[in-house]
Amino acid sequence: MNPSQTPYSPLTVANSFIELANKEGRGLTQLQMQKLSYLFYGWGWALFDRPLVDHHVEAWKFGPVFPPLYYETRFIGSQELDRYIPTGLNPWLYEGKMEELIPRRDSESRKLVDFIWRRYGHMTGPSLIAITHKEGSPWYKTWHNDEAIQQGRRNLVIKDELIQEEYKKLRDDLYRQLGDSSAN
Repeated sequence: MNPSQTPYSPLTVANSFIELANKEGRGLTQLQMQKLSYLFYGWGWALFDRPLVDHHVEAWKFGPVFPPLYYETRFIGSQELDRYIPTGLNPWLYEGKMEELIPRRDSESRKLVDFIWRRYGHMTGPSLIAITHKEGSPWYKTWHNDEAIQQGRRNLVIKDELIQEEYKKLRDDLYRQLGDSSAN
């Protein structure tokens, strides 16, 4: 089964990671939510050849960022968030907001959330930055681009092609480590 054909908001993806953190009795910092959601985005490209998140990724000083996720969570600063992020108006009450998670019926996307969580969920914000900022990464190529520097590094969209290329290499490396010859 393929994941839902409709990509999820970055808030919905982050909420799915908050759910897993809560099961372990902890919350997530804004930095952790951003990086885990970005890793979900990248691995989604590698495994399903399309975006599973409905918003582009931008290169900011502290790495890849989904702006809507930043603007909804900036109030927490470096504190941990242990409650879900509101994602939209509650249609039953016509007021307030409701929270969304990636639905269980989308088992492939849920498996990807679980994979990202098992692989990266234990990492601190600075450890995740080390992964997403490494030389040659999509963020690095975008942030250190001469044109970006001339523009003052504002509104830098990380090209999906760069993300796809990076995460397909990671996927192929993982397949090799597992001894699986099914890598494309």
